[in-house]
Amino acid sequence: MRIKVTITTQEQNCKIPVSYRQNIASLIKDSINKSDPLLKERYWGNEDKKINMEKPFTFALGIPESTLLKEKGASFIESKSGRMELFISSNNPAFIISCYNGICKSSYQPFTFKTNFSNFTLCKEMEFNGDECIFKTMSPLVVRNMNTRDDDEKKGSQYLSFIDESFIENLFASVKNLCSEFLPHRAPLSMDDFIFTPLDCASVKVYHYGHVILATSGTFKIQADKEILKLIYDVGLGARRSQGFGMLEVGR
Repeated sequence: MRIKVTITTQEQNCKIPVSYRQNIASLIKDSINKSDPLLKERYWGNEDKKINMEKPFTFALGIPESTLLKEKGASFIESKSGRMELFISSNNPAFIISCYNGICKSSYQPFTFKTNFSNFTLCKEMEFNGDECIFKTMSPLVVRNMNTRDDDEKKGSQYLSFIDESFIENLFASVKNLCSEFLPHRAPLSMDDFIFTPLDCASVKVYHYGHVILATSGTFKIQADKEILKLIYDVGLGARRSQGFGMLEVGR
């Protein structure tokens, strides 16, 4: 289940930080807190304890008519129209409803300029009938390297591109965790149950929470059970999904 929200501002040629994902993540968190504090506590209540809980959503922000602008050593995305489209996707309808209700109530401003939220649209539900699908990234896919052996590197702090040797292995481990969390009735996923094939992919670098993250954008094919295809369509693929990464649309 996913919704689309139009974000507008009266400011001409507004400057959006390249790290905008953390701004939108804060907006969603604030909206859930206003609409359903218990739901907020469920998914964000253990942050102080550094407990990572799989969250049932992902999002992507579309910024049409935009250009990358560098000014005084800082980078911005300049939007000529002052119009953005926020997509939020989840396998939990209650979560989407809470997002909608919270954003409607919220006075939270994600950017330094004043924004308005309008044109809430419930997107058409996607059904999967086969065991393979071509996907296209709406937001870049990031995959943690959980095989780090360097004592100076925290496990999972490095990220892999689709061209890296251990990319598939680590992506599979991420999907296996997703299935354990959201499809507990299924038998544990095996490597034969999930096949990732790059079709037209590129490695990209994304600035996020003060760090540069290596990610993958583009089109790829995934072969898996239709229930798994539906899950990754709904909640995203890879790491940092709830921070605006790994949101997919069905490709052509």
